[in-house]
Amino acid sequence: MTGPEHPRRTGVGARVRAVRVFADLTREELGRRIGASPRTIRRLEDDQRRMTDRERARIAWACGAPEWFLASGWEGAQSPADPAQESQDDRDG
Repeated sequence: MTGPEHPRRTGVGARVRAVRVFADLTREELGRRIGASPRTIRRLEDDQRRMTDRERARIAWACGAPEWFLASGWEGAQSPADPAQESQDDRDG
């Protein structure tokens, strides 16, 4: 028997939590680095508060994460060119 399924969190708050955990920071440590309270960090992570552009930049800096990831997740990533596709394009052209 399996437990109830939980929806995967993918919003801004989940990304804030992901970069904080990846950087091995507590909410207190992250808050101290960016000049915010642990409560503010919790509210950002729980999507109870909108993140400002300045907070996004500071969180990215403090966690060593790309700012685009906090803004738009993996949708903001530039995928590297597929070498197989480039070879096909060279043959077609």
